[in-house]
Amino acid sequence: MKIGGKAAIEVKDDGTVMAGGKPAGKFVGAELHDASDALIASVAADGTITITGAQKKVKFNDKDEVEIEGGAKIVIGDDGVVKSMDATGKPDKDSGKLKITGFKPTARRAATLLVLSMLVMKPAH
Repeated sequence: MKIGGKAAIEVKDDGTVMAGGKPAGKFVGAELHDASDALIASVAADGTITITGAQKKVKFNDKDEVEIEGGAKIVIGDDGVVKSMDATGKPDKDSGKLKITGFKPTARRAATLLVLSMLVMKPAH
């Protein structure tokens, strides 16, 4: 699956995450690690998501939608379109602008974890 255009983030079948054609991380079970093998994000058996640097509690619901403390939600549709809503259910300004190509619904949690980590992680200066 790929996220983005020319400088896409791609997840290989073995779980390797490529960014700009270079290894950027890897999925290991229910965890996402960066290129240096440091933990970025993990999912507990109850669906609770732990993301390095996250300020709010985040959890998968029974539909594999992400519920963010305060009521916001992030959903990846079967078509690979990423939608985000505020606590009232209103789509935010960027909802629907990101599409994951090659998306398979069976990989929804992994794709969502990758999207969440992209939103939370701050670029190095």
